[in-house]
Amino acid sequence: MNLYICEKPSQGRDLAKVLGCSTRHEGSLSGGNNTVTWCLGHLLELFEPHEYDPKYKRWCIEDLPIVPESYRYRVKSASAKQYKVVADLIKKADCVFIATDFDREGEAIARTILERTRYHGPVKRVCLSALDDLSIKRALNNVREGDETVSLYYSAQARLRADWVVGLNLSRLFTLLGRASGFNGSVPVGRVITPTVALVVDRDLQIRNFVPVPYYELKVQVNTERGNFTAGWNVPEAVADESGHCLDRKFAEQAAQAVSNAAGIIASAEKKPVKEAAPLPFDLTSLQQYASKKWGYTAQQTLDAAQSLYESHKATTYPRTDCRYLPLSQFGDVSAVLHSMQAADPSLAELVAKANPSRKGRVFKSDIDSAHHAIIPTTRVPDLASMNPCERNIYNAVRAYYLMQFFDDAVFLKSVIRVEAGGHSFTARGKITADQGYRIVPVTLGLLGGEPEDEQQEDNVRLPDVQTNDPCTVTDPTILDKKTTPPAHFTEATLLAAMENIARFVQEERFKKILKETAGIGTPATRAGIIENAIKHNYIERSKKSLLATDKAFAVIPKLPAGMKSAGLTAAWEQELDKIAHNEETTGDFMQNIEKWVRSMITNYLSRSDFVISGVASEGKSAAGGTRTSAGRSNKSSSAETRKSTAVKSSVKSSSSVRKTQPAAVAPDSGAPACPNCGRPMILRTNKTKGNRFWGCSGFPQCRGTMPADE
Repeated sequence: MNLYICEKPSQGRDLAKVLGCSTRHEGSLSGGNNTVTWCLGHLLELFEPHEYDPKYKRWCIEDLPIVPESYRYRVKSASAKQYKVVADLIKKADCVFIATDFDREGEAIARTILERTRYHGPVKRVCLSALDDLSIKRALNNVREGDETVSLYYSAQARLRADWVVGLNLSRLFTLLGRASGFNGSVPVGRVITPTVALVVDRDLQIRNFVPVPYYELKVQVNTERGNFTAGWNVPEAVADESGHCLDRKFAEQAAQAVSNAAGIIASAEKKPVKEAAPLPFDLTSLQQYASKKWGYTAQQTLDAAQSLYESHKATTYPRTDCRYLPLSQFGDVSAVLHSMQAADPSLAELVAKANPSRKGRVFKSDIDSAHHAIIPTTRVPDLASMNPCERNIYNAVRAYYLMQFFDDAVFLKSVIRVEAGGHSFTARGKITADQGYRIVPVTLGLLGGEPEDEQQEDNVRLPDVQTNDPCTVTDPTILDKKTTPPAHFTEATLLAAMENIARFVQEERFKKILKETAGIGTPATRAGIIENAIKHNYIERSKKSLLATDKAFAVIPKLPAGMKSAGLTAAWEQELDKIAHNEETTGDFMQNIEKWVRSMITNYLSRSDFVISGVASEGKSAAGGTRTSAGRSNKSSSAETRKSTAVKSSVKSSSSVRKTQPAAVAPDSGAPACPNCGRPMILRTNKTKGNRFWGCSGFPQCRGTMPADE
């Protein structure tokens, strides 16, 4: 039997339809020699600390670091029924086809089950990029050997274990240290969430500490025989600050007086056509940025809509991608995709008719260094009426960005005129549209205003056709009083952009080079969840479209180690995970370095006495949401601190007593099977009541897994 393992039921049903598997069973579909089953996301999850040893239920500094000798998985309680279905089918399979999402997490979902069930047969990989029939058939005709993709599993495994070790140990460490100093709250930390929160804290501190500086601009009217226009002052270098601003009003007034009604000359005049190619189709991050700017959607809302368009509507391709290009193999589908778009929405007929499906623009590349291509519409005709408003908006944006690829470049006439008069120079810039080109698509569909790459055009400014050395007169000098402004608060869109392009926020030169070669911190699939987690843990809050740091974040982040806050370090870890995915490093070496770093961090902070979280009484919110501070803590608070410190110490004592009551470990039998619950080797035991023999987990009593002796 060929067994196909999918990630979700909907994915399984789509694959089963193409394979002709129509006979329904509990948790699977079959037909001929093929059976399709599915997971419910991850069916297995790592043990919690107390499952390795009950003493870890109580948080105790003395027990840190918690680093398992071997990492064990358990079946998720909510997924136990489906796990049994998948595990039983694996035992009967002659060949397993992994058909989960083609990324490292999808690989891990299937491989952890194969490893747990001790499957040693052939493994093949179905690389799905979309769930319409044509895409599934293409994937089935291009199945890869399992050995080619197993390294994705190793990378996912390393990421999961590293996050477990770092997040669990350091969250316990800093929470306990915080409580000992009087902070009544948790201090969750992690290799991605902490630098993300640090970005928001740093930005809000810049805004809070910003002191505006006045500066002065000078505008003049330039009059020529060919027409008049407005020009701006080029501030002389001698009086310009780093931003080119004039900070001396007296000097600006002198310049205005010098050029008032002065005869001048056109020092240079340039006019040239400039072509602009259509923006590339979306990857997930650029789609989230666009949707945040255009409709105010959160990153999670956009991801959910894009996932629904992919899974439920089959209207778009795989959304969790970091690529904005298409493989050349997709070029043959252009006409079919355009046809499906028009069939779903006849109002597109005029635009589709103007498109050139034979135009092979920059979007098509022969070599794409990514498991997935850009998000585009599928060849399936979607039912737009069945989409909710958010899904409809996202689909509209995706189809528009695809359609733009088959239009000519937009052409603009850019003019730059430099004027000299009264010992000063001025510049005027103009831009008019000569040919709309691809821009007819977003204009027609009402999609301007959300461009992730600031693709919005300036208002048309037409300058007269003056020539170099033409005479002119400068009149009406006007001084504009301006002030420097602070950077803007992060929004969902700009924080996503910062996470993706983190190199520009990092000072360490050694990390800058690494970061320019990686995709920032987090992945397109996880960044929305990171932001939501930061909000859940009360580090960040939403205020209209802005994301603001809370008082808790201001109090906690400065106290955490630089290594945890450094986007450079976490991105360097991501680079190591990428090396594992490309067979350039082993999981063991990576984890050894992670564990060593965690141990040194714990040792360092336990030897210090200056870890004090002050400024908040507990999980305080930002000023915008009503701040509750503890600037003047009372004796009652001090007593609370004493009680918390005592509680930390008593937890050490309790943990020690638990340790003493644990039964001595029993050596497992040689060649024993693995425990079905935790994976540890088992011991052959005798039931004292019935007298029969059975296999029992060597980790008893923490794990009570058993297995009949005849197995």
